[in-house]
Amino acid sequence: MLNTTSAQTHDCSLGNLYDRKVEAEFLKQQNHRETDNVSWYLRTGSVRIQSAHTTLEAHAGDWVFIHALTTRSHAFSADTQLISIRHRVHWSGLQFIPPPAPPMVYRGPLRQSLLDAAEALIALKTEHPDYAHTEQGSINSLGIARIHTWLHFWYRTQEASTPSKTRIKDSRVLTIMKEIAAQNSIRPLPYAQITAKLSLSKAQTDRIFKTELGITPKQWQEAQCLRSAEDMLSSGKYTSKEIAANLDFFDASHFCKWFKLQSGLAPGQWKRQYLNGA
Repeated sequence: MLNTTSAQTHDCSLGNLYDRKVEAEFLKQQNHRETDNVSWYLRTGSVRIQSAHTTLEAHAGDWVFIHALTTRSHAFSADTQLISIRHRVHWSGLQFIPPPAPPMVYRGPLRQSLLDAAEALIALKTEHPDYAHTEQGSINSLGIARIHTWLHFWYRTQEASTPSKTRIKDSRVLTIMKEIAAQNSIRPLPYAQITAKLSLSKAQTDRIFKTELGITPKQWQEAQCLRSAEDMLSSGKYTSKEIAANLDFFDASHFCKWFKLQSGLAPGQWKRQYLNGA
């Protein structure tokens, strides 16, 4: 992923993106989730999306936004061509996962601005084919500006639908996030360090975290491990055995079962969909 940091509070990691017809293998997907925010612009065709909260249909000319960690099933029509953009939002160097929100179909006034920004990102990928594994310094200022432009319009659509939860207000939550991220492991959470540093009980720690982010510290830890596993899989440099060892799973079998439980896909299936699917 390409990381870009702005002078503002948030920064962005850009994941896989493309503009093409959805391949037959990926037209339907059941109970899938990932740590990227997913944005689709349908050039042709249609899609039906189901989540725990809602069922939506989108058609040519619509935008679809799916938050990180949203479990969803989708079915595209066979003629669907779309722009697909994946990105992650960071806060103070940590992955920021907003409170759970249902997928959204957007037909508002920013639709063309979003499309212009998305097409500029597609052009960036053409200019820098290895952008996903490139340091920021290798991308020129125009490329960085394109990413920030996309993020700006994406934020505006999210704030219009969920205006109250685009920032972390309780600084103690950042402390908890940093302690968990420093471990980067599936091992038990470091509650002793967290509660000692914040002078809170375990129950208080869990409560303020869930109030702010909508998920528990354990769920956020699992999201960090899932994110790390996704990054290692997409790089093509790690086997399941190596990923399991890096994240402190018992063995490769333990990791593969956990990954499928978390994402809905086996590691190999996830990699194929990330690189080639919707």
